[in-house]
Amino acid sequence: MRNLSRRTEAVCAAAIFALGFALRLAALAALPAGLNQDEASALYDAWAILNYGVDRNMNALPVLLVSWGSGQNALLSYLAMPFIALLGPTVLALRLPVALSGCLTLVFFRALARRAAPRAPRAAGQSPARIRPRRRPPQSAGISSATPPPPRNDTPF
Repeated sequence: MRNLSRRTEAVCAAAIFALGFALRLAALAALPAGLNQDEASALYDAWAILNYGVDRNMNALPVLLVSWGSGQNALLSYLAMPFIALLGPTVLALRLPVALSGCLTLVFFRALARRAAPRAPRAAGQSPARIRPRRRPPQSAGISSATPPPPRNDTPF
């Protein structure tokens, strides 16, 4: 395999980043449609903490949000607050910080790949396993986005 010039490599990297960012950010508020119950809960608590300093259970600046009879990490709500302040309490405001963290993982993994294998293919960031979790965040997906998906277990038992 022939070596690419630095300029060609930079153009290829920019194209991969553009594709990765587009896949993570396109139609973010519309796909998947609506909010699931955890997203709605996180959005309301973020709005309440932003406006009143307490969550819906009157806890001031909680670390764990009480919802549906159990707990939910407050990290997503805290990360969404600046976007809620700018965009209002919308689906986009809630999903944007998680999608942006998914975009940052592309940059992180490219830097990691350059150190590990300077000439290895670098399109692994476009894997559907890396894109789908950025659409509907499970609890603290924004921070845990650098972890690989669990291995598949296809055994019938």
